[in-house]
Amino acid sequence: MPARASCSRWCCSVRPSDADPVDLLPEASAAPIVIKLLFWIVLLAVIAFVIGFKRGRPTPRDNARPAPPPAPRLPEHMVSCAECGMHLPASDALPGRGGQFCGAAHRAAHEQRLQAAEAARGRRDDAAT
Repeated sequence: MPARASCSRWCCSVRPSDADPVDLLPEASAAPIVIKLLFWIVLLAVIAFVIGFKRGRPTPRDNARPAPPPAPRLPEHMVSCAECGMHLPASDALPGRGGQFCGAAHRAAHEQRLQAAEAARGRRDDAAT
């Protein structure tokens, strides 16, 4: 028996008695296409999420950039120790009575010698008068 052609819909074009039951379900033939389409949509969404997540977070090497090397130190004015004569940078020298010194021990020794000289000069001036 030929199929009716009263309308273009599948329910009118095929009689249920003539068709296979599987052919009566149009969704069954479209299901593999829909599943494949959903698979690709989900896969692209996951890839986009991963790429966006990676771009949004700073990478460890961005934070661990090496510090720029310190600027080279310019030459400093050199002074000599009043006790031993050793030359040293002015920023490392210790000021005291009688000049610059390389250490606290030399400054103390020099000041002690100055005090002894002043005391001797004071005694000599007292004896002369």
